[in-house]
Amino acid sequence: TADPARPLSRIDVLDQDEHAQFDRLGNRPALSSPAPPATSITGLFGAHVAQTPDAVAVSYQGGSLSYRSLDEASNQLAHKLSALGAAPGTRVAMLLNRSPEAVIAIMAVLKTGAAYVPIDPVVPDERVRFILGDARPLAVVTSAEHASRLDGADLPVIDVHDADIAAQPVTAPATTVLPDDTAYLIYTSGTTGKPKGVAVTHHNVTQLLSTLDAGLPKPGVWALCHSLAFDVSVWEIFGALLRGGRVVVVGDTVVGSPEEFHDVLVRERVTVLTQTPSAVGMLSPDGLEHTALVVVGEACRPEVVDRWAPGRLMINAYGPTETTMCVTISAPLAPGHTVPIGSPVDRAALFVLDEWLRPVPAGVVGELYVAGDGVAHGYVDRPGLTATRFVACPFGGSGTRMYRTGDLVRWGADGQLQYLGRADEQVKVRGYRIELGEIQTALAALDGVDQAAVIAREDRPGDKRLVGYITETVPGTVEPAALRAELADRLPAYMVPSAVVVLDRLPLTANNKLDVRALPAPDYADRHHYRAPSTRTEEILAGIYAEVLGLERVGVDQSFFELGGDSILSMQVVSRARAAGLTCRPRDIFVEQTVERLARVVGAGSRDVADDDGVGPAVATPIMRWLHGLPGRKDEFNQTVILRAPAGATETDVVVLLQALIDRHPALRLHAADDGAGNMSLHVSARGEIHAGKFVQTVDALNEETLRAARSRLNPDAGAMISAVWVPDAALLAVIVHHLAVDAVSWRILLEDLNIAWAQHHSGQSIELPRGGTSFTRWSVLLSERALDSDIAELAEAWRQAAAAPQLLPAPRPDDTYATAGQLSAELDAETTRSLLGEVPAAFHAGVQDILLIAFGLAWAQFLGRFNEPIGIDVEGHGRAEELVGGADLSRTVGWFTSKYPAALTVGELPWAQLASGDAALGPIVKQAKEQLRALPDGVTYGLLRYLNPDVELTGPDPAVAFNYLGRLGAAGDLPEQLWRVDSDSAPLLAVASAVPVSLGHTVELNAGIREDGGEPRLQANWTWAQSALTEEQIRRVGELWFEALQGICAHVRRGGGGLTPSDVAPARLSQAQLDELSRRFAVADVLPLTPLQQGLLFLTSHAGGEAGAGDDVYALQLALTLSGTRCAAPAGCGAVGGGAAPAPGGAVLPRFRRAGADRSGRAADGLALRGDLGGEPGSVRATVCRGTPRGVRPGEFTGAAGGGGAHRARRPPGGADQPPHRHRRLVAADPVAGDLRRLLRSAT
Repeated sequence: TADPARPLSRIDVLDQDEHAQFDRLGNRPALSSPAPPATSITGLFGAHVAQTPDAVAVSYQGGSLSYRSLDEASNQLAHKLSALGAAPGTRVAMLLNRSPEAVIAIMAVLKTGAAYVPIDPVVPDERVRFILGDARPLAVVTSAEHASRLDGADLPVIDVHDADIAAQPVTAPATTVLPDDTAYLIYTSGTTGKPKGVAVTHHNVTQLLSTLDAGLPKPGVWALCHSLAFDVSVWEIFGALLRGGRVVVVGDTVVGSPEEFHDVLVRERVTVLTQTPSAVGMLSPDGLEHTALVVVGEACRPEVVDRWAPGRLMINAYGPTETTMCVTISAPLAPGHTVPIGSPVDRAALFVLDEWLRPVPAGVVGELYVAGDGVAHGYVDRPGLTATRFVACPFGGSGTRMYRTGDLVRWGADGQLQYLGRADEQVKVRGYRIELGEIQTALAALDGVDQAAVIAREDRPGDKRLVGYITETVPGTVEPAALRAELADRLPAYMVPSAVVVLDRLPLTANNKLDVRALPAPDYADRHHYRAPSTRTEEILAGIYAEVLGLERVGVDQSFFELGGDSILSMQVVSRARAAGLTCRPRDIFVEQTVERLARVVGAGSRDVADDDGVGPAVATPIMRWLHGLPGRKDEFNQTVILRAPAGATETDVVVLLQALIDRHPALRLHAADDGAGNMSLHVSARGEIHAGKFVQTVDALNEETLRAARSRLNPDAGAMISAVWVPDAALLAVIVHHLAVDAVSWRILLEDLNIAWAQHHSGQSIELPRGGTSFTRWSVLLSERALDSDIAELAEAWRQAAAAPQLLPAPRPDDTYATAGQLSAELDAETTRSLLGEVPAAFHAGVQDILLIAFGLAWAQFLGRFNEPIGIDVEGHGRAEELVGGADLSRTVGWFTSKYPAALTVGELPWAQLASGDAALGPIVKQAKEQLRALPDGVTYGLLRYLNPDVELTGPDPAVAFNYLGRLGAAGDLPEQLWRVDSDSAPLLAVASAVPVSLGHTVELNAGIREDGGEPRLQANWTWAQSALTEEQIRRVGELWFEALQGICAHVRRGGGGLTPSDVAPARLSQAQLDELSRRFAVADVLPLTPLQQGLLFLTSHAGGEAGAGDDVYALQLALTLSGTRCAAPAGCGAVGGGAAPAPGGAVLPRFRRAGADRSGRAADGLALRGDLGGEPGSVRATVCRGTPRGVRPGEFTGAAGGGGAHRARRPPGGADQPPHRHRRLVAADPVAGDLRRLLRSAT
């Protein structure tokens, strides 16, 4: 109170004695006390060679190397490397398995003064290439087994068994190795997904091992059982060799077999075993009583200590790679106690600090910072990242650095540090902040459980659940449901896992840590809730949804897009709704999404643009002008379908049906000619002026020749926009339509109308096809007018930036035409396709096309090696942007509406193996790419500005790569034989129809769509490319990369990936970081600014006096319902009466109110119980809408009248404004014996 204006960051909460205590506990004097003389690894090793030359240094599978032999062998290889230029400041990569040769190679590299760069042979080739490119070694040491993986590497490759090595001198090379020379580079994965090389010096290593005194046997027999690319191997090798001990090399196959591994440890009399807790849990301690155990790498569970500590020395060591192996070592561990990470080693200084870099009191959680002689140089060629993690140390002298670990710790009562988790991995489920270790400990303590792990999964967006994984002491004896029931007796309900999965063994990474990403998703029961329609309008719309999506049924609260819908299918919904007498637009489906919400708005809007006959002059649209500008003859540029006819169809029927289509759709009567000035002249004839009979030719067989002949009969100048080939014996009809008159959406309309006409004609009725809305002619005029509007012109600069991306590939040559282009088709598996149609776009709150396009960008970035650079892609869309013109209805209009616009995607770099496996780092990359796509204006506006607005200059070549997603091509399933349907067997002939002598518009074009065969959806990719620029092998590789990227995104979502991005909650104006913070704490469905009324209610609620829930809330409303019937024996709180249950709406949304400016302690100046800071203006509040099962049903019973005090108590809200639900229910019984009167009191605030 002496200085109320003083910021919290300047208040020291520790007194002088406490500062002194933490200086002692954290070993701060190490920063100022004289250090022992610095030495190199090779210097210390040389001393042991001189002292005990004949002592065994390395043993492996019965063989051994003495210190002298190891020294001489490494000298010989060192001479070989020195001849290649190895010296201080250079690097030598190693691609070797654990072996004596690997130990020799490490010593050899160190003796040259160079740094060794270990690469684990188990990593994918992509990771190998990345490390070689990033570390830039002058050579690679490997074995014949792995040499082929280095084919194409532009650097010398040395085989450790090369006979030339044995001819080198056995004396040490004449190189002076200094303590500050870099000894090794070890690559670790980062949060960005890009591996980073940590540079560690000789002195970093020797300062630890030369002073190591943790009670470990000296000199000791140390097992080398970890990857050379994991810094635990440095501890295992030099913990022995720099102390005069022996290294026992354990091969990969042995380490992978707990029984064989155990036998080796016993046979070799290993006295120091270093293991991760997950790995040692698979070993038996029997027979290893003289083996000291060091656990490292991850948090150690108490049950591991209970099993291993009795009768032996067991210690816990902690230390990031960036601080050289370990910076803390615990006191000997004992059963029945917490497992600390220990106290600092001699030359390390530790600080537990708050966010203002102030020491925190004992028992208070803070972030661990490490200073001292073990702090590494930093990250190689990552100065920015180095600066963020290796920061100035305010507790040492000038130039002192400390490493920010990101680990949360606290000082325990015994003066040792306790590890509590990561600062960036806070687990919050359904609003509760949960420590997974507590659940894991409880689960592991249950009978029959051998090992246990608990994680929080979000396999469906907004549905985060706790999941336990166990292995059994006796296989087949544990029932997961019984374990959950036992946990319910020991833990609060919100901490009981939703599922427990039994595994044969817990999956481990290459570094023997628990592989969280490999834990399988549980098979939940009843994951989807169906709610039936309640009105006639809902019944119609639900039926239409189901038909269009090819589903048996659709509930009224299921999202059209989460079920696999897209913008093209939304047009089918609109069309079928119109036929059923309901008026809506595709935009309504995008906004409302569910049947229930769409039913509220159908038929409510007026039409500003009336239906018209489409006759008269038309304006060339942007896509038509693009085609007109391509070299070559465009008369035969077409789209073709081949249909199988129903039984009994004749040539006369074909002519009648085609005439009905021509008369109904004006675009099929279009005349298109060059006006002589380089522009197009368009005109639509009146009905009856174009006769179908002259466009139909009957042939004996459908083949390439007949299709080419039919294609040649197209003549846009004369209005011959259609040409058909009828094959009566095969019952096939090929319909060829000039592209100027049709697009992919149009074919759906034409096929639907063809079958309507067939049904009417076949039954003897006159043909009357459904009326259309806005004709293509009218639309073209409206577009040309809209292109001149100022709000469209304002988008020009955004499009210039998008079009400025550099070309990926050489442009096609004039002789690269659709006739000479390469063609390749491929199909994605059904399982991945289903994910792409449902859970993936739902998880990322994106469209199917967004996901496909982002993966397309990732594939090209990988293929071209152009990560973090803009990749230009020409994106095609259906172009039916009705919202550009008020009241336009294009849902049943035939024509070429396609839009085309440039998108510049910049995707972050991620090792391809991690991307393809769905690594967590993939999520931010997808989100960033999604935001880039969302930032683009409506794609239709690019064509308006480039081709229809003479005052705007948008020039330059189109991107060389084009992407076109055609949507679901067979979403409603196969049509019955009584109707005309697409003949899939004739698909190979379609390539002949499209092989026209028109110059390619792009170097590579991808047309993709979803086809359904036998009810299984499959993504089909059709590639077209200029053979002057790319080979089929290259295109095949790009296609494989695209599919791998899609599979990786699906895997990422299955592991809980996804989430909102800023554009999803635009009114709230939040950054991605702020959204991620909210999502860590809540199952966020939306974030909204408050209405004025909500602001007022929140103000009054948050400033009300007294304890939460005390007294009456004047804004609490109460509704009492009397229910009749016999109470069933339902679980308490289910609300069941008379054998039924009050229906709980699925997918309920619960709002939470969060005020910006709240501190992390959970207190805020306005009295709200808040956590975190959304980063907005102080005092600003947003409503966070959370998904989840509604809570708040509370059972209760009282006799007498069902009211009075019980009803009064039921009005009291269960929590504050920031704790949903804002309604609660109490089920009470007026007579608990007879149960003939039930009252449900429902209160809401």
